[in-house]
Amino acid sequence: DKFYLSDSVTRVFKKGYIDKAPLIAIDGVPFDYQKNLDTIILPLTKDQITSIDFLNKESSPVIYGADADNGAVVINTTALPKHTTDTVRTEMGK
Repeated sequence: DKFYLSDSVTRVFKKGYIDKAPLIAIDGVPFDYQKNLDTIILPLTKDQITSIDFLNKESSPVIYGADADNGAVVINTTALPKHTTDTVRTEMGK
């Protein structure tokens, strides 16, 4: 299921914990993506993701700075290969 993150992200978004275009951190490193898109393609397979956490709009700037004013999606993974061709997609803000 390529969109398996969508339900979690949508649920957290609707509760107001994160806003559209939150910071996405993969293994602690901010992931650069076009903030105006509703669908984000992550360079991960579902099997590589070990956990997903959300930081609300109030606490995320404390850890990640002003770039995380909209909240943060923190993804921890197994060791990533240098080149990954499969992707996981998540829909933001729908």
